[in-house]
Amino acid sequence: MSLSKAKLLAAASSLAMLPISSFAADQTMFVNGSIWTANDELPTAEAVVIEGDTITFVGTEADARTAAPVASVVDLNGQMLMPGFHDTHIHTDWVAAAIALKCDLSGKGTPEDVAAVIRACDAELPEGEWLIGSGWALGAFEDAAPSREFIDSILPDRPFFAVAEDGHNGWANSKGFEMAGITKDTPDPENGWILHTEDGELQGTLREYAMFLFDDHIPVYDADDYAVAYREFMKAVNEKGITTVIDPWGTADNLGYATEVLEAGDATVRINFAMYVDPAYDGDLSEYSDWFAPEGDWIQVDQIKYWLDGVYEAQTAATTEEYVGLGHKGKLFYDTEKLKDWTTQFEKMGYSIHMHAIGDRAVKQALDVLEHSRDSRGAETNNRPYLAHGYHIDPADFDRIKAADATVNMTMLWRQNNDSMVYLNKPYLTKEIYESLMPAADVIDAGINFAGGSDSPVGQLNPLASIEVAVTGDVVPYFEGGYFWENQETWAGRKVALEDMLKAYTIWAAVAEGDQDRLGSLEVGKKADLIVLEHDLFEIDPHSIYETKVTKTIVDGKVVFERKGSL
Repeated sequence: MSLSKAKLLAAASSLAMLPISSFAADQTMFVNGSIWTANDELPTAEAVVIEGDTITFVGTEADARTAAPVASVVDLNGQMLMPGFHDTHIHTDWVAAAIALKCDLSGKGTPEDVAAVIRACDAELPEGEWLIGSGWALGAFEDAAPSREFIDSILPDRPFFAVAEDGHNGWANSKGFEMAGITKDTPDPENGWILHTEDGELQGTLREYAMFLFDDHIPVYDADDYAVAYREFMKAVNEKGITTVIDPWGTADNLGYATEVLEAGDATVRINFAMYVDPAYDGDLSEYSDWFAPEGDWIQVDQIKYWLDGVYEAQTAATTEEYVGLGHKGKLFYDTEKLKDWTTQFEKMGYSIHMHAIGDRAVKQALDVLEHSRDSRGAETNNRPYLAHGYHIDPADFDRIKAADATVNMTMLWRQNNDSMVYLNKPYLTKEIYESLMPAADVIDAGINFAGGSDSPVGQLNPLASIEVAVTGDVVPYFEGGYFWENQETWAGRKVALEDMLKAYTIWAAVAEGDQDRLGSLEVGKKADLIVLEHDLFEIDPHSIYETKVTKTIVDGKVVFERKGSL
């Protein structure tokens, strides 16, 4: 079932009025724990009181009991209360599908482990039906390129296609290529590459936009499927303490799926969609003005997404220096002059621009485009633009980022010496560049707003995984329950302060969303989105951060997740 734009946006603006079961009495007081507020003016407190969907008190316990004498009291018993996490770059429908609809290959570190999961999924499917997978590990296969022969040995007759953990690489078997009409003579699409063997045959792996050659041939899940999947997605992120997300690949479909779930009264995650614009788009940009909906309580549409370049793991990110031993600098996917025109128009509509920019050349293109928009509009700054991933940023561009009032987002889980980094990044980068990847501490010191995100399903959902890696420089599993390299070298680059990483997932994330006045910190008048952690992160060994469990998640004043046996 599809929804019109008018219906979607009307629903988005009215979702705050939807009924949902109450958390407790009108007032609830939290005491006897470590309370971190993300508010620099009052960073810690003894008590927090919420009334309905709003925080009404933050301060001492004595004052709280005076202000709210009949409030229900929650004894934190030494646990940590803080604002809910914001994941500022997560693909909601991809995660939903990976959880509920697709064959989940994530967290498997060897070809044999991947094969075992595929065989198990194969056994559950009717004969002849496509097997669609997601999340295969780049580091599990030589050159991040699983072969057609390998998957053919497992699935000789069933069509197969799976997207990798990074979302930038695909893998197919012979039957899948046949069903998609792809042969060894099929030309590479713009901004995509079909890999071949030395003798010119299809190798099995597809890079970047070549994956989209399968779009019209693989099964399409319908709204009923996604109604189930989105509920599972919301449960999964709530379990990790996530209360707000930005989806950087907004489409009419996933906005519709999310809205249908929210209309049913099941809203447990606030979602801000960044509507994707393809490099080949040649329509009238005014159609995007119809989507613009910045004021929703549960769902917002006020960002535009560009996918400027590829990834370092596939050597497709756009760089200023050639990849070591390869003789090329990756590729920019968009024409700069077209982007300048688009960005000026979109910012006039009120949109902020959310840009995937991995390589330093992509970052420079983004800044050129933003600068042109400011000049064209006669504006002093841009509309809180967003540079996603920030793998490699030229420090000389820090002032330009500040001039644009841009947020830099990073997934610090990636900045660890695991197999993906050591085998797929390090050999193709100079030592200086490798050690300077994802310079979060430098970005923060420069006064640039910094926000965290998972890019899930490209890695695990848990914000605490990225937080521990950033703070310690050591490794954690790339996927929850998956393999990881123990006793690897600590990352040589600068570590990040714990408080800064917590802000990156709370108040600084809210700044990136434009929601800092209502979300992101424990302050009077803000929304009652908060979580309880079993330990005070400031008091434990930082190597135990990732293992710390969320025991309660509250969104809009309602408990949406509670771990059994807690509180």
